[in-house]
Amino acid sequence: MNHHHHQHPSPNLPNEIILRILQNLSDRPTLSACCQVSHSLYDMASPMLWRNLRLTPWSGQGNSHETRELSEYREHHGKLNNRTKIISRMRKEVKMFSLEDHPAAWCQVHKPTRLDLVNLETLRLYMGDNNEIHTDTTPSPGKDFFIRRECRLLKNLRPRTIIIRNYDPSGFNIQTSAIPPKPWEEVETVVLVCPIDQCFFLEARHMNWSRTEYLKNLRKVYWVFDPTPVLPSSKRQIDEYNFYNYLAEIIGQSYRPLLDLTLLEASEKPQRDVEVQYINPGCLFSALDFFQKKDFMERCKERNSLQREEIRLFNSSAKIDNSAFARIRDAFQDEFQAIIEGHLERMMVRDGENEEEQNKRKGSLRFKSLEEWIEEDEQEWSEWFERDEWLEWKEYMNVKTR
Repeated sequence: MNHHHHQHPSPNLPNEIILRILQNLSDRPTLSACCQVSHSLYDMASPMLWRNLRLTPWSGQGNSHETRELSEYREHHGKLNNRTKIISRMRKEVKMFSLEDHPAAWCQVHKPTRLDLVNLETLRLYMGDNNEIHTDTTPSPGKDFFIRRECRLLKNLRPRTIIIRNYDPSGFNIQTSAIPPKPWEEVETVVLVCPIDQCFFLEARHMNWSRTEYLKNLRKVYWVFDPTPVLPSSKRQIDEYNFYNYLAEIIGQSYRPLLDLTLLEASEKPQRDVEVQYINPGCLFSALDFFQKKDFMERCKERNSLQREEIRLFNSSAKIDNSAFARIRDAFQDEFQAIIEGHLERMMVRDGENEEEQNKRKGSLRFKSLEEWIEEDEQEWSEWFERDEWLEWKEYMNVKTR
């Protein structure tokens, strides 16, 4: 007896179901593999794959600038332009473009070819140690100023949101950066992600976030403080980091050049409809040295902003539970807010602003913990940051340091 085994073709899933499955895939390798299965899957998966375009010249995924190496595999990635075959088809799909710092030759800075991402919403820039997108910005021969060649990949972009990672406010200058003027023209939101050892924003002498020709449409600015620990061997941290001492003394230093702490230049009568949010300032407590922390605890004792038992436990190096440590961070955020608001109030009095103007200006400031922002504003942070990064940040926030 012959047994014939009939193979029945697998039923095809409706495109709507396949599309829903693809939408729940978060990793790029899986989406990339789907694109290679068939033309129909490519048509469905490729827009999701290209929605978030990231270009980097570096090998690996590490963030340490000291150990990075240029990748041979990625040496041609910076050549993208409108005539590149794959870009000509997919450039309309890109909603977020992330670009890491790179040598000027990698993006072919000398060429006139353009990269147009016509539906771009968010531009995310990872700055280098020199506070630039080009790693090889060099001094002009015999002169003090630097040669800054505008990055070719950015010249024609018009995002609504710009995110600057690894942001150092003491050196960044919007008007002389290798970031061309055009990307700023339609920007409504600026997100500044500041590493814990770069918190010298009160001394940002070159800062100018007023709505000049670069920022005509600015509406919101976010300071997001990155709690990722800084290695103790960091030269910047050892030689320069006196953040809390400076913060605590500024109230009595009215003779200092007053910087508008809403990130707008005070001398240019900044617009008052720009909202500024400080996210996670409590993490700055962990960056203080031991004596700065003890000084802060004494201030808490004077104002009764912490329970005496919590202060005693901290000063005695006894074990502190997570909830008590969270209250210490909250108290530091309150201190941070009080100092900034006090500084802003003195500035407004100096400028002769009336009570109504002062209240309007104060109302433009927001201070939120990391937990509050995650819970209240998911639509914002989920568009700008990866969920894995938030989970890592939350872990660091639970690390108790003395």
